[in-house]
Amino acid sequence: MATSERTRGRCSLCGAEYTRAGMSKHIVACAPKHFVENPLAGAPAQPVFLLVVYGASNPEYWIHVAVPATATLEDLDEFLRRIWLECCGHLSQFIIGTVHYVDEETLRESCFPPFSFREDRSMRTRLEQVLKEGMEFIHEYDMGTTTRLRLKVLTTFTAQVGGDKVILLSRNQPPERLCVECGQPALFVCADCHWIGQGWLCPRCAKKHKCGVERLLPVVNSPRVGMCGYTGGAGWDWE
Repeated sequence: MATSERTRGRCSLCGAEYTRAGMSKHIVACAPKHFVENPLAGAPAQPVFLLVVYGASNPEYWIHVAVPATATLEDLDEFLRRIWLECCGHLSQFIIGTVHYVDEETLRESCFPPFSFREDRSMRTRLEQVLKEGMEFIHEYDMGTTTRLRLKVLTTFTAQVGGDKVILLSRNQPPERLCVECGQPALFVCADCHWIGQGWLCPRCAKKHKCGVERLLPVVNSPRVGMCGYTGGAGWDWE
């Protein structure tokens, strides 16, 4: 299976195209300028975090987002679920330093003893309370078939943006996935075989796959591709 970790993507603000590293440098200059020149009418000026997010084990999948500092980790979690992760209502968490930020129900039912090394807090924590420029942290979705994301705060700036809305600024273009049998573009992946780097299949070869068609999932532009029952999220075809 051939693919490249150096996938390219397009800035939604100006149309410029870069790799993830190039986009991180570009967006730090482009986003503040854009939002200053195009303020949201009636919105108060507030601090905004500029984040890059990418797959921990498959960094060819990445996005850049702008998030008001008053938004919560829960708002960011819901966005990540919607665009990249949600399949079966699994649990998720952020790990910032040694603290695990979880949903309210999980927090109430936490089974960790009082003197354990793990500290759980609520995802309803505002970003401005836990993040700062240059900080790196983790997001995990599904504690069984886990998709792990890495996040980094690239910069902060002040702008008139709306409420708690997470704004998508860029996204990688879909990596090239080739059928392991014939080399044609792969449209399916086997939920079992992809764990060993196999199972990427074109429609013709998919019909003959040894694990059966019931184990096949569509190839989608997400770090959760091929996992659990994931078939794609909101905005999956955004370029």
